[in-house]
Amino acid sequence: MLPRKGEDDLFELKNKYGNSDKEKRSTHMDSAHYIRLTGLGMTIPFAFLAGPLLGYFVGTWLDGRYGTGWITGVAVVLGLVGSIRLVISLVQQLQK
Repeated sequence: MLPRKGEDDLFELKNKYGNSDKEKRSTHMDSAHYIRLTGLGMTIPFAFLAGPLLGYFVGTWLDGRYGTGWITGVAVVLGLVGSIRLVISLVQQLQK
């Protein structure tokens, strides 16, 4: 059975011009979304480490400057609390 004239023309146009602009935009938006999710997901371990480490270094410097021994512990705990808050907001962004 021979294809009808209209079907043959449609097949040739599809091969000649490929996907429509709407299909290309959809694919691009999907890949951009996954790249964004991957970036946010990779930020979480660094966010957990940054707060307590910064608190430790600042606390150690302040303890040495003022001759105390308790500021480091407080600074590490504050850094940990800040890191936990940041990770919670990152996870909420991932769920959107």
